[in-house]
Amino acid sequence: YPPGGFVPAAFPHGAVGGPPMAHVMVMPGMPMYGMPGQMFMGYPQGQAPAAAAAPAPAGPPQSGPAGAWHQGSHAGTLGGQMGGSTSAASQQQPMFAAQPEPPAQRKDAAAASQSQTADAKPTHTAATVEAATPATSSGLLASAGTQLASTTEVPGGDRSLTTCSGHARGVTAASWSPAGGLLASASQDGTAKIWDKTGACCATCSGHKGVVVCISWASTGDRLATGGADGLMFIWQASSGSTLARCQGHSGQVRCVAWAPHEDTIASGSLDGTIRLWDAKTGKCSHTLVGHQGFVYSVAWTSDGDRLASGSVDRTARIWDAQSAELLATCSGHAGPICSLDWSPGEGTWLVTASHDKTARVWNGMTGARVATCVGQASRVYAVAWRTDPHRPRLATASHDGAVRIFDGVSGAGMSKCVGHAGAVYSVAWSTAGARSWLASGGQDATIRIWDSMSGRCVAVHSGHRGPVLCVRFSNNENLLLTGSDDGKVKLWLVEEPSLQRAPKKSKRRRTSDSKVGEM
Repeated sequence: YPPGGFVPAAFPHGAVGGPPMAHVMVMPGMPMYGMPGQMFMGYPQGQAPAAAAAPAPAGPPQSGPAGAWHQGSHAGTLGGQMGGSTSAASQQQPMFAAQPEPPAQRKDAAAASQSQTADAKPTHTAATVEAATPATSSGLLASAGTQLASTTEVPGGDRSLTTCSGHARGVTAASWSPAGGLLASASQDGTAKIWDKTGACCATCSGHKGVVVCISWASTGDRLATGGADGLMFIWQASSGSTLARCQGHSGQVRCVAWAPHEDTIASGSLDGTIRLWDAKTGKCSHTLVGHQGFVYSVAWTSDGDRLASGSVDRTARIWDAQSAELLATCSGHAGPICSLDWSPGEGTWLVTASHDKTARVWNGMTGARVATCVGQASRVYAVAWRTDPHRPRLATASHDGAVRIFDGVSGAGMSKCVGHAGAVYSVAWSTAGARSWLASGGQDATIRIWDSMSGRCVAVHSGHRGPVLCVRFSNNENLLLTGSDDGKVKLWLVEEPSLQRAPKKSKRRRTSDSKVGEM
């Protein structure tokens, strides 16, 4: 949407047999379908939790007062903006362009800017790590706030191996094929594309009437599923991009899709508040999972495909039996929308959820009981990812406060805080190759950062994208990193262990010179 443009106030979406979605809360910060830094929080009419009406976290006003409830008609707004023509402003402005400020705020901001300019001092960019104390007996983290010595970053730059160019608008999602030989990307231009490692486009999947929001590979790597703002899910032949099935049934945008491991079943989550299970061979809906009281933003299967987890803006995560489609457990406790979740590797013993309430929570994967709460984030948590190693399970979070945090996956104790991004962090991914464990993050500042997960030290900064980096993914058993950005590009990077070392120490004379520069 063009910055400052009209925000669709309501969606005619609701749970099957339920009332339509009539209330939408505008929350600054979370990217959604091309809207500049906004997220919708929707509940069926008359069922919005009382706490949901509280003001959203502090931030600059978007196209309406933060936390204000809007009511209106969906007709002619979302469809026209997403699938129709775009204004000149929308074509010239980036997806996350700042919204116009009220005159009074602009005046105050201008005065502050002049004051800062007068007092400005040259500084050097450096990654910092904050230590945290172990979790208390309740599982809550008590932050020590101790800042360790700054470390020297390896110089950045566009050192990408390959750039995949072809999308006419921003990339919303990207993923490696299971074998790692191909990658797929979804875009705001209404298409999904399949690429090889050289950056050549192998196939273009066209059929959606609007933004393609999400993407998922079959375990065999021969097929692909996509979900779109048009409420449809498509199944594609990866080799040719031809349509195998057009799956229609959701009454709202399809926000997430996940192909079950070793099974021909696909799960899709929608803004209509439901999850649907589809037969990948026929494209028919086999089950509709009803229970959430708001938009469904994420779904994920256990590695054995026996259980499915879903996360919603109703502040709950639900665990479903894959065979019977029965609800096994409800994970309740978050005070804000759940926008990301992930199963622990292996048997899916634990489920972790990320929320706008500034926390990530770990749950028992069978009973839904809370195991630990990971706190310390200063703002909304957008993404979370598990990592299991021989010593202990760990998880990483990406937050709107610009930091990446690493927690003990069982106790919730904070292990390190990785600081360096100049803006919100939207995605994190663990490397599965090599003797050491690397963590990658992508953010609003258009950079990708590589972190030593043991120390939290930033060991490399990659720049080359010209828009926010919305997704980062490591290939299986390789040091190849895939990144997708709002600039419409997908890039591949080689993350080599020899290059991920601390930069050589400077001479004593050089350090003295640098110190003086920093004090000027």
